[in-house]
Amino acid sequence: MPNVDCSDQAQILSALNQTYLARRQSELYFTIWCGVLNVQTRQLRYSAGGHPPAIVRSPNGENLRLTANAPPVGCFSDVEFPSDEISLAVPTNIYVFSDGMFDMQRREGARALDSLVEFLLEPSATDGRSVEEVRLRAMELLDGRPLPDDCSILKLSLV
Repeated sequence: MPNVDCSDQAQILSALNQTYLARRQSELYFTIWCGVLNVQTRQLRYSAGGHPPAIVRSPNGENLRLTANAPPVGCFSDVEFPSDEISLAVPTNIYVFSDGMFDMQRREGARALDSLVEFLLEPSATDGRSVEEVRLRAMELLDGRPLPDDCSILKLSLV
């Protein structure tokens, strides 16, 4: 994207928002979670637009939900996308979910997503949960019902 500092998530999301609004032909929008990790300093800078929080599982027990309070991209022309920055310990696992997990929360109640986050953060999972374990747990929470929307899981490990 021209004239956008790609190390600044707020600029990235604002540029995407303006581009999407200028080109859209319908009332569609999208959610996004965007992060840039400096692996040398272990600084993670992130921003989000209407997206569920990323979950950080730290070895010191300081587990976090990386939220950002902004609407989805493509909803409003004058929105600001705040960014935040945190330092990460080693080893750390970061889980990013598609908004299908959020849809699961809407359909199954707030407890479904909370239960999944608790599962991720259980102390017995010393190396963090695998993507397959998270998928199976989500299916358990739905009691065999189909997923309400796309459901993607990304696990990033800083070792």
